[in-house]
Amino acid sequence: MNKLMGTIVLGCALVGCQSTADGPTEASAVEPACEVGDDYNDKSASWDAYKQSLIDCGGFDIFTEEVVSGAKVSRVNRSGKYRAYEFMADGTGKYTGKTIQPITWVISQDGFIEVTFEDGWKMYWAMMLEQGTNWSIKFYDRDSKDSEQYIWAENMKVEARSY
Repeated sequence: MNKLMGTIVLGCALVGCQSTADGPTEASAVEPACEVGDDYNDKSASWDAYKQSLIDCGGFDIFTEEVVSGAKVSRVNRSGKYRAYEFMADGTGKYTGKTIQPITWVISQDGFIEVTFEDGWKMYWAMMLEQGTNWSIKFYDRDSKDSEQYIWAENMKVEARSY
């Protein structure tokens, strides 16, 4: 993935430049997720605050379809509950949490994964760091009415790939 250092410019456009950082390394765990700008309990996060949190955390790597397509990625949430996302090559997928729900996904022009649930809830994923099968992700969540919006970070594990 190309390392991007984001910056907010007039009009809130996201701009980046390529880094000379080494590629992913094989490691048993990724560094702790950067929580700068996170607002787990405040439902009023904004897209601009999300972009600023990405900058404040040192930038992000772009996702590509080759990295996401066919991946099953999981995490254990703060309550100790298992959550998993499966990304099929056709842009569909499955979320496993309290229930199993169908999802759709695309890679945005800025390199985020955009996950959409049937009820209109959306999640945007920015790759903060990749080490082997471990990802550090910064999320922006919002409901279909934009009445609930959150910024948060979590470490994820790539469990499987199907090609």
